[in-house]
Amino acid sequence: MSSGAAHFAVLHHLPVLIVIVPLIGALITAFFRKGSIAWAFATLITWSALAMAVMLLWQVTAAAKPISYHLGGWPPPIGIEYRVDALNVFILLLVSGVASLIMVYARRSVASEIDQDKQAWFYTVYLLCLTGLLGMSVTGDAFNVFVFMEIASLSSYILIALGTDRRALLAAYQYLIMGTIGATFYVIGVGLLYVVTGTLNMADMAARIGPAMATQSHPIMAALAFLVVGISLKLALFPLHLWLPNAYAFAPSSATAFLAATATKVAVYILIRVYFTIFGTAINISTLPISDVLLILSVTAMFVASILAFYEDSIERMLAYSSIA
Repeated sequence: MSSGAAHFAVLHHLPVLIVIVPLIGALITAFFRKGSIAWAFATLITWSALAMAVMLLWQVTAAAKPISYHLGGWPPPIGIEYRVDALNVFILLLVSGVASLIMVYARRSVASEIDQDKQAWFYTVYLLCLTGLLGMSVTGDAFNVFVFMEIASLSSYILIALGTDRRALLAAYQYLIMGTIGATFYVIGVGLLYVVTGTLNMADMAARIGPAMATQSHPIMAALAFLVVGISLKLALFPLHLWLPNAYAFAPSSATAFLAATATKVAVYILIRVYFTIFGTAINISTLPISDVLLILSVTAMFVASILAFYEDSIERMLAYSSIA
């Protein structure tokens, strides 16, 4: 294979490589025993993911249309599709960019907060969480979102539990309970849509919901409700935010910075995808009361969380309430 052909092949597979590289990197990092070596390797992986996100941005801009990547040779909607467009390519840039910048400063922070024998595990779980967030952003399959959501969530629980304060374990447990409820609600919503439409591909699902509304509007509306509540738990929408202040306050500093800047923002992106991509093309969203409910909850969160932030002594909890607001 010529160098030009190899270069083209790499560019063609970028939508899946941006997920596979951090995943394999996490597996390799697990075999390191020195924290400094694990940090160096994890830094290389995160910056590689950022480089791939930049190249995907260039591809989407040059093509002026979404990039569709089919896994396993099965075209959608039968096979799983990874889809990169003008919206989620910026989410990929955000997640990989934040992960890369944090890794530059993570070495000293992790060395001071985490025992030597656990530092390599921190970087392993960090890369797994990055894998899950990137996968949620790039996939065009509704159930695949759930799979990557669980990868990111399970990694987040461990990152939080690695905090030096014993209360980090309680914070991780609270997040585990609420995160599991949110994931359950999400997968129930996806299951209802699959029963109605017979597909898990988001674009195909959106095309089939419209005709199905005439005869099966109730399960579709129930699916929308389950999805919104499940994702709202993940993004800590008021009043489903109770897990977030303690999680940010007691996690290691590098984990707090990473999760605060990426995890809830990717959940917001998923809510936008569900709300507008899946349902918005088939249903007149403006006629549903859900918009008013979200507006009321959002405005309430702005005021309540900001007031609570004023009375916090902990800088981490203060920033957590600011994030909720």
